[in-house]
Amino acid sequence: MKLSESFLKTPLAELSVKDFVSLMSEYKSESEVTSKKLFDEDVWISGYKSLAMYLHCSVPTVCRLVKSGKINPAIRKIGATYWFDKNMIRDLMKV
Repeated sequence: MKLSESFLKTPLAELSVKDFVSLMSEYKSESEVTSKKLFDEDVWISGYKSLAMYLHCSVPTVCRLVKSGKINPAIRKIGATYWFDKNMIRDLMKV
């Protein structure tokens, strides 16, 4: 479903139930596709321990690497979990 400009300009309180349900289903389908693409298992690593295993080094070495700021563009923090982009880390580290 394509969202028209007039539909997007309508205040939420003025939407009919049918319009609201269609809007929410469209939003949900788009967010599922985005989250699947964003956290694809082949691209992202979760946590310091997993990154240490990927880089074949120790966890304290990963801590020093993160603190140094060399891989900051490859880090995403969601809640208390750090996510690392493998491809970007490989490019930044020249591994």
